[in-house]
Amino acid sequence: QHLTAVFYAFFTIPFALMNIHFLYRYWNIKKLEFLIISQHKRKIEFPAQSVFSGFQRRVIFASSIGTGISIEALTSMQNCYKQRYNDTIEDGWLILDFWSDSGLNVWPSIILLIAYCIIVPSMTVAVSLASLTYHYIIRAQTISLMNRSAQLKILVAVCAQTFVPVMCVYIPYTVVIGSPFFGFPDFGIPIVFHVLVSLFPGWDALVIMTLMKDYREGLISLIVHRHKKISAVTTQWRS
Repeated sequence: QHLTAVFYAFFTIPFALMNIHFLYRYWNIKKLEFLIISQHKRKIEFPAQSVFSGFQRRVIFASSIGTGISIEALTSMQNCYKQRYNDTIEDGWLILDFWSDSGLNVWPSIILLIAYCIIVPSMTVAVSLASLTYHYIIRAQTISLMNRSAQLKILVAVCAQTFVPVMCVYIPYTVVIGSPFFGFPDFGIPIVFHVLVSLFPGWDALVIMTLMKDYREGLISLIVHRHKKISAVTTQWRS
């Protein structure tokens, strides 16, 4: 269960880093003096500490899901998993059993509320910072057209990077943990959930390489250089 909790918590780190990146972009346009102050070592340590402490809180939060799981709920999940994947997993389950014969289970409901209190503010901060940054980039009077274009490209790249974990992690998590409580359809997301989570790191790298010219040219240069090196070795061996 603790390993499962750590696995869950790791997927919250990218979004926390994206919020810090949004804040950096906002400071770069609107609050340049804050950006200069943040170059100080202690100021740099604060975002890192906040991400690490947030990760610790999410591990503790996820671990608490594994407490008080009823035998009936565990057996039901194991049977469902075996029926769908023809496999049996005995340990490591984190189950939110919202409803039982006696009515609403309080602790799982509190956990759901805490989860939404983490997800919704994170999304709100990201959208707010992105909107404010775009607003001040467009209205800024003291930056050149080239700098404005560069800032917009970086902002678009950060938004695209944020869109990937939202689609592959946050929305699936929200649907998976919330639909049983509210009685909403899950739209088949639990079936493809592991696929979305597995695709997330690769899609994130693909997005940034597609949108950022420096990364794209670096990748092409690396591939071409490697191809030339292999060709040179092959030619020398044949001769």
